[in-house]
Amino acid sequence: MGKWYVTMKKADFDGWARKFNISPVVARILRNRDLTVEEEVGKFLRGTLEDCYSPWLLKDMDRAVEQVLAGSDRKRTCPFRMERTKPHQRRSFS
Repeated sequence: MGKWYVTMKKADFDGWARKFNISPVVARILRNRDLTVEEEVGKFLRGTLEDCYSPWLLKDMDRAVEQVLAGSDRKRTCPFRMERTKPHQRRSFS
C-alpha cells in the first residue's frame, strides 16, 4: 500500500476555526483543498444549492438517472446492491 503525503500549506488555521466555528483540523483540510480566500471557505461551508456544480457534469449521469427511473418502475428504489451489515460487522479502515 502506498504512503500518503500531506503538504504543509500556510494559513491562519486558528483564525479560520474561530471565524467559521470549525476545528483547526477542518480549517487545515480546507486549506489543503486549495481554499485560500475567506469568501471561498464561507461559500464551501455555508453555500446554497445555486453554489454547487450541476450534477449533470458527472460522467454517465444520464445512465445513472435511467437506471434509477427503470428501478422505480419495478418498485425498486436503488439500482445498486447494498451490503447489509450489523454495526459490529462493519469494517474498520484504520
